[in-house]
Amino acid sequence: MTSPPKITDQDIEIGLSIAARIVLRYGEVYWPVFERLETELRERRSRSARLNAYLPAEHKTLISAPPQEAGGTGSVVSLRSGLQR
Repeated sequence: MTSPPKITDQDIEIGLSIAARIVLRYGEVYWPVFERLETELRERRSRSARLNAYLPAEHKTLISAPPQEAGGTGSVVSLRSGLQR
């Protein structure tokens, strides 16, 4: 079984753009979709910023937007290999 594709911040930004046009064209019934994407993007960026605040500079590049996982709001990429010395 293959793992699902990773969803990037850029994917969500594209989705937000599409959702905004759908809301404009078809009405407020689609607002929850736009709002959910916006919330997910904001939460991902907040998690990354919060982690980066406590990491040394060489590890900050290891933090990326987490992929969406079933039943959750995403998770942080594994830092284990980058933190071993």
